[in-house]
Amino acid sequence: MKKAIVFGATGQLGCYSALALKEHGYETVAVGRRISDGGFFKTRDIEFVGGVSLEDEKSFEKLPSEDFDVVVNMAGTMPAHADMNMMPYVQSIVVGTVHVCEWMKKFIAKGLFSIQHQAMWWSIGVPPTRLMMMPFALSPKTAMTMLCMQSANALPRISSNT
Repeated sequence: MKKAIVFGATGQLGCYSALALKEHGYETVAVGRRISDGGFFKTRDIEFVGGVSLEDEKSFEKLPSEDFDVVVNMAGTMPAHADMNMMPYVQSIVVGTVHVCEWMKKFIAKGLFSIQHQAMWWSIGVPPTRLMMMPFALSPKTAMTMLCMQSANALPRISSNT
């Protein structure tokens, strides 16, 4: 079975992404900053890993140590929630993206799907051929359907060994 991990799964985009991947036959792991999802993902047969803050590299130790076919990153503080202090936004987007990339290097991921700007990923070593960016005109479900329809074999492998 194909495996997917979704960062930011307790937010709206991440939640819909995790559900769509499960619906398309992926064994899905939902990752969120919140410690509990109130049992939401368990009722949908999706593993939930809570208490993962992308800004804190040590919190990545909570994640499964296995390869994934798809890594989805929908995590990040929204600018509207930054309350005039932009550092939480910068930390979650910039530092968080670097930490996700570093975590991915430890395992094999065939594809990466992210809402972060392509330049962010290119600057930390993920080539554009390994990215699928979410067009904002699409709903999360439509975007995940597009991702699931892509052949896993057509996506290059991302690994520390490549």
